[in-house]
Amino acid sequence: MSRLRTRCISITTLLISSFSLVVVLGIGSVLYLGLTNASHNSREMLGELTQMTMTTVVNQVYGHLSPVNTQLTYLTDIIQDGKVDATNDTEIGTLINGAMATTPQVVGMVLIRPDKSLISAQREDNLVVSEDWRHSGWVTQWLNRAPMMYGVTWMEPRLSQRLGRTVIPVAVPLHDGRRYLGTLLAAVDIREISLFLAALSEQINRTIFILDDQHRVLAHPALFDIGGYRSTIDHPLPTIDQLKDPLLGGIYQADEGKRGWMQVPGLHSHYLQRDGQGVLYVYQDISGYGPGAWTLGMYVTESQLPPVISRLQRYAAFGAGSMLLALMITGLVGRRIGGKIRQVARRMDGIHGARLEKAQYLPSSYIREVNQVARAYNVMLDDMRQHQLAQRLLGQYVPEAIAMQLVKEGGEISPRQCTATILFCDLEGFTGLTQRMPATRLVSVLNAYFSLLVEIIEQEGGIITQFQGDAILATFNVPNEQPDHAQRALRAAKSILTALSHMRFEGEALQCRIGINTGDVVAGSVGAPDRRNYTVHGDAVNMAARLEHLNKEYGSRLLVAESTYKLAPDLNWESVGRVQLRGHQGQVEVFRPVDLIPETTKGVQDSLRLH
Repeated sequence: MSRLRTRCISITTLLISSFSLVVVLGIGSVLYLGLTNASHNSREMLGELTQMTMTTVVNQVYGHLSPVNTQLTYLTDIIQDGKVDATNDTEIGTLINGAMATTPQVVGMVLIRPDKSLISAQREDNLVVSEDWRHSGWVTQWLNRAPMMYGVTWMEPRLSQRLGRTVIPVAVPLHDGRRYLGTLLAAVDIREISLFLAALSEQINRTIFILDDQHRVLAHPALFDIGGYRSTIDHPLPTIDQLKDPLLGGIYQADEGKRGWMQVPGLHSHYLQRDGQGVLYVYQDISGYGPGAWTLGMYVTESQLPPVISRLQRYAAFGAGSMLLALMITGLVGRRIGGKIRQVARRMDGIHGARLEKAQYLPSSYIREVNQVARAYNVMLDDMRQHQLAQRLLGQYVPEAIAMQLVKEGGEISPRQCTATILFCDLEGFTGLTQRMPATRLVSVLNAYFSLLVEIIEQEGGIITQFQGDAILATFNVPNEQPDHAQRALRAAKSILTALSHMRFEGEALQCRIGINTGDVVAGSVGAPDRRNYTVHGDAVNMAARLEHLNKEYGSRLLVAESTYKLAPDLNWESVGRVQLRGHQGQVEVFRPVDLIPETTKGVQDSLRLH
């Protein structure tokens, strides 16, 4: 048989690939160039629009927070110039109450004097309170920090227990040029900043946020409605994960391929699929408000993007659809051209591995050559089915291993002498069964009984060469070599006895006797030229039959000759003595297993082993 190529290409694949290549190079190149240019222009336009929007947002935020700096600077000048006496509670109270009236961002102000006395006012009650805090640790802390401060300083957000909310302390030291007058503190409410961002977000149709230290939410439209989060001294601000905004959680989770999707000078941006929708994130760092930089940003969902993006997506979808339609037509034409040849190949492959019962005939074709191939294939399929039927019938009467040997040796198995282990099994009480049971039921019981024995013996690699009425003759190590043939025979015998003790056959409980012997035999085909039988002959075979019969005298189920025992001496054996077997010269020592019944059984005991 000539050797064929292992890697080939079908005519259908060749046609489809060729046509598809032309389509992809033609339509694909035009579509790619057009979309690439349009996408570049769209991203550039979106970048300019985003930059303008972010500039507006930054200016609005600065414009909202800068009045706090302006007001504190103004108050500092008044006090340092002596226009207001820093030691006069009435003048200071009036001054800071008036200042809060013009800066709604501030919810409270306090003046800490060097002697640790305080004068404070709150927006909610407009009360001015004078207190002595000489023993307060946090007042001492502020006074110690004052010499290191210069100008207006925004501090870390903290929870104000007096105000009952998280605020941003904004401090400025007071000096009259000669001495330290105290520290003026303003409390900026982060809730008010969030309300401001909520209004601004609604105005520009974007969600605007401010992060502190990248992961803490300082201001967000949903921050005042966070629900369930309670600020603490150690955690005055919620984290991104604690905020009820799943889209904000993707700000630092951009795919590498989408990072820098839109190039905007001075801004960070990326695009991300989040909760089933596309989200564009844009953010930048702003300084001057706190020890570190704040992250001011916004995000916009795909549905909020300008229509130019969706229009570009429609163009891309239309171009892809056109290419797909062209490829589908190409595939249809290719399949029609190579369809008949593919059908022949599939039908030929269908009979591979002798799956003839599932193989189908080839239909006729209007193509002359294909029609000739179909006719030849159908005739060949009929011949192969007849041959398979003959093989199946042969397998019911000849063991598979023997049948394979017959095929291998051209129908004639040469006789050979070898060592084998013989298992002879006889049904106990068969005569009584024949007398009390109808013939049809007797055959049914025997068939069920023999099916069990055949399954167990073949699982261990044994070959059943003869059915002698109610007896079975099985061989191990012939015709196929098995180094552990004695152990195989012993395992099969024990599995048979164990299975019979737990099973019923057509409602009948059956038992058997087994004899096992190992010795030299002659194996080969015996009979007339036109009718032969494969079997084994020799004294070893006769001795196995004698051992089976000897079970009657000892009341046992399994007896093993000394020759088999020597091949498995590590098993738990009991010698029954030396006996003289009929037709055999000299005495033979006979053994039987002690632990005949195992602890567990399963089905036909295919997993049982002698221990």
